[in-house]
Amino acid sequence: MFCGGGDVKLNRIATSEKQREILLTAGEGNVVEKIDLTKLAGDNSPPLLFLQPAYLCSSSNVAIESVPCDASTMSWARAPYVYKTCPLVDLSTPAILCLAGKTMIWCERIEPGESRDYALGNVIATTANVVSKLRPTSQTHPEDRKAATSKHGRSQANAISASAKTSRDSSIRARLRECAAATKILFESMRAREGFFVCEVTNESDAPAHVFIQLNKGNFYGGSGLVGIVIKLVSSIFRMSHLSLGH
Repeated sequence: MFCGGGDVKLNRIATSEKQREILLTAGEGNVVEKIDLTKLAGDNSPPLLFLQPAYLCSSSNVAIESVPCDASTMSWARAPYVYKTCPLVDLSTPAILCLAGKTMIWCERIEPGESRDYALGNVIATTANVVSKLRPTSQTHPEDRKAATSKHGRSQANAISASAKTSRDSSIRARLRECAAATKILFESMRAREGFFVCEVTNESDAPAHVFIQLNKGNFYGGSGLVGIVIKLVSSIFRMSHLSLGH
């Protein structure tokens, strides 16, 4: 509850006899996007990560857990935690997840090696096989994406090989560095004031990636819990400030 890991309880609705239609509302101005997680799994896509307030409902064969954000996830989520979801082992029945967003939600499919730029705060869900980062709007998109992807793949392979030889202490130091990097990303996102940074999302895996974007995202989301309240408070101070803070 302190870090904003999610709600404590969910409501389950079931019919006692025959199937019935149930009308759901996502709030004024919001629309609902129905996502079939079995289709994503059939497309060899990894689990889906999404923002907690976007969640509306899901079928009973959907597994959901809250996971802490690393620096990459923090770039688009801007929260300490996100939800991770995937269908259960049985893929014979549809695993439906419903997310709510402003005005319209659409899904973009990103092929391996491709990259996209998104307005900061408009991404509500991505598959776990994307790498994202904040890039100042004064910098152009890298032209040689394939070379950067190959370089990252080699460095990642070297890191995996080196990590097998490291001790427990080095693992703790690596986690602390990752936490510091994620905190820096969140701070940069708060002081960006929606316009100084874009979110660069790249698929560096061998499977297709999916990104869900919503329109008219106005408020800053910093997660739930006490940490989320502090993040949104600090964000509002930056948004009301007329200081450029170096940008």
